[in-house]
Amino acid sequence: MPLQSLPYILALGFMYGGTVLASRFAVGQFSPTTYVGVRLALAGTAFAVIYLISLQGRHWPRGKELWWKSAVLAVFGTIIPMNFLVFALRFQSSGVTSMLITLNPAITVVLAHFFLADEQLSLRKMFGVILALSGALLMLGLGESGLPEVTQVNPLGYLLAFSAMVSSSVATIFARRTMKGMNLPVGEVIVAPLENSLSGELVCDSAIGGIGLIRSPVRIQARRGKALKVTCRNKNVLSRVNSALKTDSWSGTVGEFAFGINPRARVCDEFLETEKIKGTCHIAFGNNSEFPGGKNPSQNHMDFLITEPTVDVTFKGGKSLKVVERGRFAI
Repeated sequence: MPLQSLPYILALGFMYGGTVLASRFAVGQFSPTTYVGVRLALAGTAFAVIYLISLQGRHWPRGKELWWKSAVLAVFGTIIPMNFLVFALRFQSSGVTSMLITLNPAITVVLAHFFLADEQLSLRKMFGVILALSGALLMLGLGESGLPEVTQVNPLGYLLAFSAMVSSSVATIFARRTMKGMNLPVGEVIVAPLENSLSGELVCDSAIGGIGLIRSPVRIQARRGKALKVTCRNKNVLSRVNSALKTDSWSGTVGEFAFGINPRARVCDEFLETEKIKGTCHIAFGNNSEFPGGKNPSQNHMDFLITEPTVDVTFKGGKSLKVVERGRFAI
């Protein structure tokens, strides 16, 4: 984790912890359902306003698949967990509830083992899960409620908090299974290259998937499809790229070549839009198992965007065709 992320993580922790504390005070004055409903209504309204402002003349999403999947995530990832957690605060302190919330990653890891083929349990993961669950069981066994006036803990509070985390984990697994391949509907033409076909120097001068816009170009020396050496003046970017390309034995193998074809796509921090800019191309290393003919099973996929490329295609017979010249399509 880059050090630049630490202030944001700490701020998020304070805000999240603060909401649990505020909820603890609120349950004594309002019905949990009323309190949760007001919070969701205010949050939804604020987000809708911000989103409408950011549309800048573009259309509101209309795809049915996106809407029903978002509805599932809203129910299992937000509505159920928030209601259960607020109800749990009737039986225990905000501190105990916050500690039980940390069970979420452990529950997600266990569910992922059964429902995601590429996220199997390892010994280290099992150790972390056992450690997390044993802490919760210890608090329950000691009758810890976190409230000085409560001498005997009510297990219902623990059950509600645990159920909330299970629901949240179900939403995470659902998103991973059904939405990881979702993309902008129009904007690129992709192909899964032969795994040993990339040789030479790749110069990424614009943006990187998972990182965003970059100021210093990233240069990757490749041979027979494998990334051999990465250089960049930005040490943070260099470290993150090197780490991604060493995720597993396939993560440094070429997995995608694509053209951007959307004339309305913009340069922005959201790579899924930036990579669609007309006249650009990007090369990715890592997983391409969902592409036609893709054979790369890596657990990682990192794209490198090139602006104003020149692309020539050479056919088997030796004939050459210029597809893009300095960022403009030639065909």
